[in-house]
Amino acid sequence: MQQRRDADTDDPFACRDDLAATTRRRYRAAWRSWAAWCRSAGVDPTVADGDSIARWLAARAAAGDAPATLAVLRAGVAAAVDGIATTTSDRRRIRGAMRRAAPGRGKRRGLRRVQVERMSAVAEQLDDDRMRHTIAVVMMMRDGLLRVSEALALRWSDLDRQPDGSAAVRISRSKTDQDGAGAPAYFSRATVAALDSTRRTDRDDDPIVGLNAGHLRRRIVAAAAAAGIGDVSTHSCRIGMAQDMAEDGMSLNEIMEAGRWRSPAVAAAYAADQFAALGPVARWHALREDGGQ
Repeated sequence: MQQRRDADTDDPFACRDDLAATTRRRYRAAWRSWAAWCRSAGVDPTVADGDSIARWLAARAAAGDAPATLAVLRAGVAAAVDGIATTTSDRRRIRGAMRRAAPGRGKRRGLRRVQVERMSAVAEQLDDDRMRHTIAVVMMMRDGLLRVSEALALRWSDLDRQPDGSAAVRISRSKTDQDGAGAPAYFSRATVAALDSTRRTDRDDDPIVGLNAGHLRRRIVAAAAAAGIGDVSTHSCRIGMAQDMAEDGMSLNEIMEAGRWRSPAVAAAYAADQFAALGPVARWHALREDGGQ
């Protein structure tokens, strides 16, 4: 039987000064998720066997978590429970759950520009202010290729408004910017206008989105469904913009920089179909067709 590292059943990381504050926060969130799943499944969270962890990770993957997030979740439970998944069969089950999650992430639908326009048209037809607000946030997340945590952290004071109506923004909270240097982003005139038209507060230090991650995900899913679009998540904004940029000829390096990706493999996977359509084979066929050969 595996044992908890700490006697505190609510927070096993309360005295873990060996962990960085960010790591403690992420591991604590992982433990809360694991404990909640265990309660619903009738499992003792202090006995972290491979089968239970695999089922929990599979449920999180089905809810939209990326493989990288699953890895953090697994690490969080491992940090709280000694001797986690020590048998070969335990490790195999967990690896299988994470492996099965990886393809689905890469294939998740992106919210493309034409789809956002369709959602906007439906919102106007329904005269739905909540849907308008959701679409404004979608436009913002697409422009900035924002992760949900980055979007939720933005405040109105972060907008450096430009004379043409657009805005320059510095993303100060990013999982790839651990030093807090910030990364530049650009919000178009249309995006800023949409945000302003659905603004609910006059306080510049208030958050732009004003929702938590779960509420935002449900709002985006509902708004997309109203326009006949399925299989989306908060990450679909980021994916869709990467796909649109690739389709319009932006390079992989440009997309990586805009999305603050460290690995070219991730950005390339999201826009694989678009890059293939602009690749050497596609260009070769285009040249032959233009030449009449």
